Amino acid sequence: MMREKNYTLSTPVCAALVFTAFLGLSGCGGERQNDEPVLTDATLATALRQVTDYSIVPAVDTFAQASSSMSADIEAFCNDISADSLVQVQDDWRTLAQAWYRVSPYLFGPVNDDVVFPDYLYIDSLRQRGNNYLATVRTDISTMVEGAFELDGRYFSTKEFNKVGILALEVALFETRSGLTSNDDLLAEYRDEPRKCDVIRGLNNIVAGYSSNMQNEWTTDYQNTGTSYRDLFLAGDTEDGSEPLTLLLTRAQEHLDYLKQRSVSSVAAMVSGETWVLMQATLEAVEAIVAGTGSSGVSFYQLMNSAGQSTAVTTVQENFARAYEAIRDKNTTDFNTACALLDGNFKRDIPDALAVQLGINFSDGD
Repeated sequence: MMREKNYTLSTPVCAALVFTAFLGLSGCGGERQNDEPVLTDATLATALRQVTDYSIVPAVDTFAQASSSMSADIEAFCNDISADSLVQVQDDWRTLAQAWYRVSPYLFGPVNDDVVFPDYLYIDSLRQRGNNYLATVRTDISTMVEGAFELDGRYFSTKEFNKVGILALEVALFETRSGLTSNDDLLAEYRDEPRKCDVIRGLNNIVAGYSSNMQNEWTTDYQNTGTSYRDLFLAGDTEDGSEPLTLLLTRAQEHLDYLKQRSVSSVAAMVSGETWVLMQATLEAVEAIVAGTGSSGVSFYQLMNSAGQSTAVTTVQENFARAYEAIRDKNTTDFNTACALLDGNFKRDIPDALAVQLGINFSDGD
């Protein structure tokens, strides 16, 4: 399903890999362990490495694990259709969707390998300019359930992006073909229409394939180079030639712009009712880029403060607080406003405070 590329390492990249490894051993640019970090190229590299190792890679791993667990539970459900096994698979979808929304601020590298149809569209079709393919998915599920053709791997491998992914799984697991949403009605439909189990098997296998490939390329072997994308990224060998920190901040900014411009909180996960849980998950992932995690030794917030940019830090923190308040209130208007403010922070305040040149970008990342 993935497109193969000829991707080789250059001599400067090999040298950069050695430098990156040195940073991993030397800590915050050669300072003593207990010193407050100061803004230098070395501490920027350390903070970027920690975001990668403590936020991005774990998010990718969690997404792959969620899809794998869902595969096993789908088999258990289809072998013994019961109320408990249906609830388990629905919970698996919730876990999968949350895991994806924690990955979605990082749409570069393995998931963004094609200009027209990148891998991430086959996971989340909403990313194509916020187009809502709910009606398309409903029609396609009915076509599959009612048909007499074989629902095998070959059939699902030809599926267009707007008929698969987390949306299609959501519809298949949370509503009947007639639009009923009670689990009793869903259980009756699965018992009466065994092809619907073939549908959810095939749909999840697509997501599992992309998530497994993403995990492998981030952690082990990117595009047959023999080197993980994690190592290539930190060494500065990015797919578009951008500096890695520039690429990270730009993708996060584009994600915030996408949330606002496409009013994602008014469209996503409406069938399952998980919309605001997903907004919380994706905001937390974006915030971790600058705030770090409990495992991080150096955060970009710390480096901004050390550079005398505490006002910028406070502004960003206040805008995240505004976004979380909107999520608690389930207020789409306020959420979009907060995302617009954070979009500006990631486009200007944060890179300016870190002395990072981003360039102008008017895309919403989809």
